[in-house]
Amino acid sequence: DSVLQHGAAIASKLDDPAVAVRHAALTALEKSPDAVLQHGAAIVSKLDDSAAVVRHAALKILGESSDAALQHSKEKSAVQNEHSPAIVRKLDDPEVIVREAAVTVLGKSSDSVL
Repeated sequence: DSVLQHGAAIASKLDDPAVAVRHAALTALEKSPDAVLQHGAAIVSKLDDSAAVVRHAALKILGESSDAALQHSKEKSAVQNEHSPAIVRKLDDPEVIVREAAVTVLGKSSDSVL
């Protein structure tokens, strides 16, 4: 798959100075569960991004990795399991869209998250 093939190049844009580029990189990585697994630490690092839209996108991806785990293999939820304390911290984010996404991710499946 193209996203997985170019995952490293896409993931490198997670540190771009432009919010729109960081968000686009997350959106692209989201399309491949294998890319999410491969670049999980970089995605989780975006939970502390200065832009709420980027933090929200990172949480959304982590939630979807949980869905993929339920459909495919438990290994897909490894990203989420390893970083659940970072997700829990987003429950106190100053932006409502981020707090809402954190609640959604944590509510996906107790087996996948905690």
